[in-house]
This record gives sequence, structure tokens and C-alpha cells, in this order.
Amino acid sequence: MANVTPGYTFVNNETVTPAKLNNLADLATVTAIVNADLDAAAAIADTKLATIATAGKVSNSATTATSANTASAIVARDASGNFSAGTITASKNGNATSATTATTATTATTASSCSGHAATASAAQSTSTLAKITANAWARFDGTGTGSGTVTPSSFGCSVSRTATGTFTVTFSSAQPDAYYSVIVTGGVGNNRPIVWNVSSQTTASFVITSYDASTASPTVREGAAATSFVVFGN
Repeated sequence: MANVTPGYTFVNNETVTPAKLNNLADLATVTAIVNADLDAAAAIADTKLATIATAGKVSNSATTATSANTASAIVARDASGNFSAGTITASKNGNATSATTATTATTATTASSCSGHAATASAAQSTSTLAKITANAWARFDGTGTGSGTVTPSSFGCSVSRTATGTFTVTFSSAQPDAYYSVIVTGGVGNNRPIVWNVSSQTTASFVITSYDASTASPTVREGAAATSFVVFGN
């Protein structure tokens, strides 16, 4: 039961005044209130309640908390410490142990599949399914002055023609998606001299290979090797 302390205490033969009566009630204090002392219809305002700051004072069953993916509900972990969610938006800082889909990854230890730009993953240590990377075009041709760019024995996705001394134009059978493809040229020696190659004039339709004599301090254009090969990689 609650205890009531009057707001004013009268003494014997004291004169009663309206002010004293007001203090008697208005300044009274009530302590030791228990649940039975409160009327069910009291409707105590939130502003009269103190903030609950002690852990465990509110049971999850008294809230909307759930581990299920429920809209507008408080998140509660299940017995294993997990919860279900749809889309989670956050700023990530650190490393993810595993991911079903990664748009861009600096290092991928294990990937079940990989597609798109291979340059997106700088280190893929092991893969169970990796899309085969194929060349956009390739050819082996006669890079000498007498060969005129004759393709031997075959080519893929392009044709080769000699346009000047040591200069060959490669024309694609189908236009490339862009002009940012990579060209790797290899071959032997020309007239017993080492050769270096320069790739220029790259467009979506063609590019030019020029062979240089690498035996001098200032390389000059010269005929190339009889077995000159190149391969093109791109989008």
C-alpha cells in the first residue's frame, strides 16, 4: 500500500486557513506505490515516466522484436545469433569472409563463377568454374618483304595485308566493341637481327603492326620475321 505524507502539519489550536489547507494537499507526497494502488484507467502520460535504461527491464515479447524479415519491426537475433533481412544498405569497411555476388573484388580466394572483366579481380587464387577467356582475333603471317602478309597457316576474326616496308594492317572481320583492346605480337628474327614490334592506329575496325630492327641504338623500320604472330584480347 502507498504511503502519503501531508504537505502541511497542524499543531493544537492552530488557526486553519485556506492556504494551509491547500498546502496540506498540494504539497503532499506519495511513496511506496505498488501496482495495486494504480487504477487501470489512470492513463498516465508518457511525460510522467522515467527513461528505462536498465538492460532486461523490457521483455522482447513486449515489443515488435523478431528475427524474421518483418517490415517495421525491431530486429532480434535468434538462438543462434542470426536474423533474416532483405536489402541491407551500409558502408562496408573491412573484408567479407564469403559473398554470393561481388561486383568488384580486389582479392578473391575462392569464386564459384566469374564473368565480365577479368581485370576486376586482381587475384583469384582458386575457382571451381571460370569462364574461358578467348581471343577476339589472332593470326600467324609472313612478315617478310616477300610474304606480303600471307597468313600461314590460319587466322581467326581478321585479315592481314602488307602496306609498306615492315608495316602490316590487320582488319577485323567484325568491328570490336571499342578501341581499347590489347595486342600481343611475337615472332623470330629477321635477317638474323632481333625485331621489336609497334602497334598503332587502333580503331574498332583495324590496327597497324610495324616491325623495327632492334640491333641498333635507334631502331629503324625493317622487314619482319617469316613467322610473325599476334593475338588480340578485349571486351
